[in-house]
Amino acid sequence: MQQAWVWTNPPSNKITLPYARYDDRQSELPSYKISGVGAIEPLDVGRAVVTLNSHAAAKAARLQCIPSEVMCPLVKQSIVDIVQRYAEDDMQQIRVDLLSPKGKSTDFSYLRPLHYVHCTDTDRSDIVNWIIVGEKFVDARRLVFHDGCIGERHLARDALSNHVVVS
Repeated sequence: MQQAWVWTNPPSNKITLPYARYDDRQSELPSYKISGVGAIEPLDVGRAVVTLNSHAAAKAARLQCIPSEVMCPLVKQSIVDIVQRYAEDDMQQIRVDLLSPKGKSTDFSYLRPLHYVHCTDTDRSDIVNWIIVGEKFVDARRLVFHDGCIGERHLARDALSNHVVVS
C-alpha cells in the first residue's frame, strides 16, 4: 500500500514558526508561477525573494523547512537532495534569496511539483470553502484522499486543493 502525505503549513492561528513572505516587488518570478504546476523554463525562472522579520530569521537558521505563503515547500538543500532521489522527474527546484534584517541567505529553495493529481475524495471529505464548486477549494474540516491517488509519482500537487502531496 502506498502512503501519501500533505506537505502543508501550520494553521495561521497556531503559527509559532517563522513565516516567509514572498516579495513580488523584488522577485523576478511572479508568485503565481510558483504555486502552479508544469515546468518553468530555466531562462524564465529568475530570482525568487522571500522576507523574514528579525525574530523569524533567528529561528529559520535552525529549520529545514519554513512555512511560506506560496503553496510550495521552502526547504534547505539537504531536503531537496532527499526528494530529488525519489522525485527528480516530479519536481523543480527554485532557488530563493531569503532576506531579513540580519542579512541575506541563499540556503533555501522552493520545491515545486510539476504535476497535478486528483487526490481529494469529495464524497468523503468535508469541504467548507469552495472557490469554484467541484473544481477548487481552500478549506476543509476533513480531507480524505483516494487510495493510490499519487500513482507512481512521489511529489505532486492535488488538483482540487493545490496542496503538495508526497509519497
